[in-house]
Order: sequence, then structure tokens, then C-alpha cells
Amino acid sequence: MALSAQKSYRSNWAKYILADICLGGDVAFYEKFAKEEGDANSSRAVRWFKQGVLIENISQYERIELEKHVIRIFRKDNKQPTNGSELKLTNEKLYNEQHVRYILADLCLGAELTEYQTQFNNPDVQEALVRRTDHVKVANLDDLERIKFNGNWTIVKKGTKTPVDVKIIALDIDEDFYQEDARYMFADMCLGGSTDFYREILYKWRDPNAGGAIKMLDDGLKITNLSLFERRTYGDKCDIVYKGTTIRITGNDVKLSID
Repeated sequence: MALSAQKSYRSNWAKYILADICLGGDVAFYEKFAKEEGDANSSRAVRWFKQGVLIENISQYERIELEKHVIRIFRKDNKQPTNGSELKLTNEKLYNEQHVRYILADLCLGAELTEYQTQFNNPDVQEALVRRTDHVKVANLDDLERIKFNGNWTIVKKGTKTPVDVKIIALDIDEDFYQEDARYMFADMCLGGSTDFYREILYKWRDPNAGGAIKMLDDGLKITNLSLFERRTYGDKCDIVYKGTTIRITGNDVKLSID
């Protein structure tokens, strides 16, 4: 499934790809995939690599071929696979992560971009603007607002004058997969699509979206509006559409029992 060019990368996913490159994976493969499929994770990993941003703790990991074309990255000490969350970028110490998140939230809530562009020599501002270019969004923006407080613009909890604890500012890149894509895959399985097909995608390609969809299935989640959809096949292709129409749904249309 090709990803939209407007989607941001997912941090753990992109770091995993970077680790694979650092351990001998083919950077040209990921460069081609980024270009042809619009994959934001491959694109981000390749750009990190070309900018000299590597994995700080790469010596703790190894790249193992489980079978032909099935590659996984494992920790050397306990032989456990990683999902990328333990991987550290070599540039992470150059900026303050919490301040970067505050700047992104400030921009999303209406701060003038030029206000920060004049501070581009500040490493925190640099990182925030790079992420903005990568379409990184604040995941819990609806909980925040920007108000004038004691003469200064301040981000507060919505409906209060309490300055926000920057630790609660969440970004979409914190998620392991794309909810929209995983929900679409889950709907496909619930409407009769092959679970083995998605499990194979997860195994062979380590696709986090397929992993998210399978977890929804294994956790027993329900789609509360499933009756609105149907699965239509066109030769060897399949779409999930609104019942009685040819209008293809998106994963955002799929409502789960945990929503």
C-alpha cells in the first residue's frame, strides 16, 4: 500500500530502516522505495544516512537473515528482535526533544513561522522546522491552546490558564504504525480478507501497519460501523467500499470499539 506524500514518518519505523542500512542493508533499495512508493519512513532514514546521522548504539545489534529476503534486526545480548524503540540517533543529544515538541505545538497553534525562522541557528528550532517539513503533527493538539498570558504567548491546557507540561505533547511520529492504514487492513480481514495474507506481509516485510491490524484482530477489537462497508473485488484487486456504492473508504472511516 503506497503511503501518501503528506504523511509523516514513524520514528521507530524510520530508525529501524536506518539501522538496517547501517548494518549492511541496501540504501539504494530504500531510496527507490521512497521515490516510487512515497514511503516517508524510507525517505527519512535515507536522508538521515546521507546527512551522517547514524544509530548511536548500533554495536548492540546485528542483522540476521531468517530465510531468503527475510531480514530482522536483533539485540546481540538477548537475541530479541527490536521494533526500533531502543535505537538512538547520533544527533539526539544536539537538541532538546521537549523544546522541539513545544515549538511544533506552537506553530500548529498559530505561531508565525517567521518568528522561528529568524532563530534557525538554534538546534531546537532547526529540528522542529525539519520535522515540520516532514509533515510531523501534534497528536493531541485538541487538548492545547495558545493564549496571551502575562504579556507572552503561552501554550496551555485548553480551557485553562495552566501552562502545558511539555512532557504530555505527543507527536504522530510516536506511533508505531499508521492508524489509517492498519484500520483499513483490519476492516478487510473482518469482511473476509485473508488473515494469512497480512500475517505473511508482517513476516516477510515486517510491515508495522499489518502488525497493527493483526494486533487489533488478536486483541478481539470490533468495528462498530462494519455494517456500512463491503468488500469488492476487481479481478485480482480488492477495495473496501461503502455498501451499495463504489466509494472506497479510508481507514479513518473505520470506528473501533475502543474509540
